[in-house]
Amino acid sequence: MAEGDSPPPYTSLYPHLNDTQNLQELVSELQHSLSIQDKRIHDLEDELRHTKTQYTSTKETKTHLCTSKGYEWVATSTNNVVPPMAIHMCVDAHGNDVYVGRAHFGNELTPAHVAARAAYVPHYGKEHSVDNYHILCTNFFKWVPSSGGQVPPGAVQAGHRRDGAPLYVGRVYHEGSCIIGKVHPNFQACFFLYQGKEMHSSTYEVLIFDMS
Repeated sequence: MAEGDSPPPYTSLYPHLNDTQNLQELVSELQHSLSIQDKRIHDLEDELRHTKTQYTSTKETKTHLCTSKGYEWVATSTNNVVPPMAIHMCVDAHGNDVYVGRAHFGNELTPAHVAARAAYVPHYGKEHSVDNYHILCTNFFKWVPSSGGQVPPGAVQAGHRRDGAPLYVGRVYHEGSCIIGKVHPNFQACFFLYQGKEMHSSTYEVLIFDMS
């Protein structure tokens, strides 16, 4: 094209765009395609941020677990998802996964039985549900048989009574159900819940922290 000449109309360069309607259709298609690509990019960015958050959270949790006591009580509440690295202890009579928890109740910090995204504590002969509680998270633990209020070295203290007496994490099997309870050395037993009532057993297992 010589200098000073006018550029040819788009219809001569793109014969299929020989009217305004075709041009508008092409523009609409391009806009739709760009919109789809923008959404895909946005979704990928969200997925990347989510992955980074999960990685950072898991890394921080593992680092903390390995540099402090080796376990961590993670705050949660009823119906929330079980946090990563929570201890899956066993299955109850209803087929629910059971976890170790603890909660404040009646001026005490006491071990809690966590199942089906809910937590329960024994107190003065009855079962009580709690909305806010903590779940124990660790990879280093084992259960040690015990009895008569005795607790082995390394036992996980989950809380204390109002008088300051320590309470440890215990486990009993009763009527085919695995139940998390509280071991009270002064009362020489593990107290647990069954069918809405607080019961006790002189033989039980104690949760201990163990990296061996």
